[in-house]
Amino acid sequence: MLPTKLKTKGGTRWVVDGSFLSSSLNLSLLLEMPRETMLKVLENLSEGEPAIGQDEAPIDPYQEVWAAGVTYLRSRDARKAESTVAGI
Repeated sequence: MLPTKLKTKGGTRWVVDGSFLSSSLNLSLLLEMPRETMLKVLENLSEGEPAIGQDEAPIDPYQEVWAAGVTYLRSRDARKAESTVAGI
């Protein structure tokens, strides 16, 4: 029971087990819950509407996404200034 995200004509929606979840649900809300509560919510919030759409990255606009490595230029410049060796 892993939530996934689909892009639909009406916007993006979260999906569990092939059915759409409530459009008011967001990842931030789920992540604030204890694990057992989150699992119960996911089981009970399914609207039963079959999920049809294009796969979307499972991120939430309320969550900051960090990539591997240096994310911000300012951070990169600071690491260079701290380092005495230019390579690895």
